Amino acid sequence: MAPFSQEQARFIESWRRFIPNRVEREDPFAESPFGMRPSTQLSFHPPQNPEPSRRASTRLSFFRAATPLFGRSSTPAQASAAARPATVLGLRSAWDDNPGSSKRGFFRRLLYRGYKEKRARSPTPEPFFIAAEPIRLNFLFVGPKSSGQTSLLFRSRYGYFPDDTSGAPDLNAVTTLSYMKWDAIFLCFDTMDKISMFSIMSWWHHAIVDGFLESQRFVPMLYLVGMKKDLREQRFLERSERRTRTPASFPPFPLCCVCPADAAWHAGQIGAEGYLECSALTGDGMDRVIEDVGIEATRRTIMRMNEAAAADLAAHGGTIKKRRRLF
Repeated sequence: MAPFSQEQARFIESWRRFIPNRVEREDPFAESPFGMRPSTQLSFHPPQNPEPSRRASTRLSFFRAATPLFGRSSTPAQASAAARPATVLGLRSAWDDNPGSSKRGFFRRLLYRGYKEKRARSPTPEPFFIAAEPIRLNFLFVGPKSSGQTSLLFRSRYGYFPDDTSGAPDLNAVTTLSYMKWDAIFLCFDTMDKISMFSIMSWWHHAIVDGFLESQRFVPMLYLVGMKKDLREQRFLERSERRTRTPASFPPFPLCCVCPADAAWHAGQIGAEGYLECSALTGDGMDRVIEDVGIEATRRTIMRMNEAAAADLAAHGGTIKKRRRLF
């Protein structure tokens, strides 16, 4: 290709000067309803309203710790946005929320090196007890004859349901066990027989009157436990099959059975912790009777040990000898 002559070069240079560049060129679509096309390599749009950049942090940036980025610092919205949140070392106070007092407090600490902000002293941790040996709990299961409490103990201990148990011949023989320390007492009855529930409640009333709990150092937990839950449910299913031939107002449970609502009400009347139901044959509800009550009894035992340790510590002056550090 032949090089341009001087005349052609002057013509091209004059033409280039009269043509506006991309910044000076007017946008033909400036007043159109369409939005601005995003910037690409071929289209460049200078920023119309550049946002102010954040001030760079310096050694003296802690002077502006509570100063917001935009606007004045006296507005309540911006002051709340710049407020320091609460931490685990203490709660925020009105002295911390006021920026003016914060600055005055800083200069005061700067002038008086010995000045320190008063903080609430942390509470003294409560003494805790660590048992050197496993904790032993004593549970008393008592009920009329053929109620099912012996089958419950066989199932929880050996994992099977016994065919026959003798049971206690007389409830008065259980009264002789009042000298032992009981953590929980279970009043068991047969849910298929209302008379058994009233019998065990009557025995408990007479046992309290005769001083069954006088030798106890603390009041044991008391539960009313309904046994043979599976037989009552089976009777309920048999009754539901014949429900179409009975009036709608007929009670769902037979009159001889004990419904959970009535048993829970009677448990509240005798001051029991609650009412529980289980079946030694199927194992339904045994975890709640044995495991849950055992966990609660263990918690109360440890709490009593902690109280005894705290009382012993207070009796000796409430001071603990510190160990000397060797390094």
